[in-house]
Amino acid sequence: MIEKHQLEILLQTCHQIAAHLTLMTKETWAAGFKADLRTGISINASKFPNSLDASSCKSLWVAPIWNKPDRLEIHGCFDNGLHQHKPYNSGKCEIGISATKGPDVIAKDIIRRLLQVYEPLLAETLERKRTDDAAKAKQRESAEEIGVMIGKAIDERSTSREEYRFWMSPDPRSGIRADIKIAYNGEVGIELRCLPLDIAKKVIAVVRGEM
Repeated sequence: MIEKHQLEILLQTCHQIAAHLTLMTKETWAAGFKADLRTGISINASKFPNSLDASSCKSLWVAPIWNKPDRLEIHGCFDNGLHQHKPYNSGKCEIGISATKGPDVIAKDIIRRLLQVYEPLLAETLERKRTDDAAKAKQRESAEEIGVMIGKAIDERSTSREEYRFWMSPDPRSGIRADIKIAYNGEVGIELRCLPLDIAKKVIAVVRGEM
């Protein structure tokens, strides 16, 4: 936890860094607190300054290094659920820098040492999130379509990131019990139980491509 006066000094420094970043990158950067955390200061910039899509914003986290008050650590952040979409083994986006350097020098170091790594990784992470969101939307659509067919609403308690699931009690007309799973990749799995022999033969024929 940073002392109040230290936090005020750091905030002032970050405002100055943000002003230099704005001049150097032609993007609008601004410093401020992130949520209720009081261990550092965030500096944010949107690719589209008027965009309301928070997940598309670049975000840096500036904080003093523990036991090294003359040093700052600056992280490239992946907020709003983006962290889970980072490529595996992509590593950390962070640099250490002397707090005694001027805000203009720190801004130049951020551009040269941090943004060169952070921006391409953030772009890739955003693309992975868009792909994942599209796949999950398609999966949800398929689950809702099947739910309408069998007269069941989606049970959110039985839903995971990987699959939607429906359990069908024995139908009074057929006596068949079914367990239906809609996978993340779009595939649908149906486990049938209590099949009469004639229906079982038809299912096998379908699986064998004979019907």
